[in-house]
Amino acid sequence: MEALKSKRNAGWIVIFLALVVFLLLGLKAANASPRCVASDGGINYYTKGTVSGSVDGKPVTFTDYCKGDFLVEFYCQYNTIRNVTKFCQTGCSDGECNKCIPGEQRCRDNFVERCNVFGTGWSRVQSCRYGCSEGMCTGERQVGSAVQTEFAIRLIAHLLRELFPTCYDSDG
Repeated sequence: MEALKSKRNAGWIVIFLALVVFLLLGLKAANASPRCVASDGGINYYTKGTVSGSVDGKPVTFTDYCKGDFLVEFYCQYNTIRNVTKFCQTGCSDGECNKCIPGEQRCRDNFVERCNVFGTGWSRVQSCRYGCSEGMCTGERQVGSAVQTEFAIRLIAHLLRELFPTCYDSDG
């Protein structure tokens, strides 16, 4: 009977020690510093960032950079350093995509383009038959405003003729 009691106690001791070991390993893992950290919070094309971590146990650091109008953006995924190449529609400089001024217009080929409300890209808003300069079509009559002006002039002339006729009938 005493031998059976000793075996039960030994079993509980083994279980207790196993729990202590798992607990200590869990605390060590929780206190360990992350293997990958991105200074710009991850994928952020409009902020230059640096990613620090380790590759094969050696510390490494990568900083976002430009290749022409393309941005090479570094980020962390599952504690692993990754990168993505992104075309910057507004150009790239010093490791980040450039922003444009929302509402600003520019010429690209024979098109007028306008910067979107976020300052992150351009949209074509008008095709220019005779060319484009300083964000406006050249050599063309502004059809929309000309039609509106002509309509307003005709309306005013009609109202004036109705209110002030130029021909009078003497007998009423």
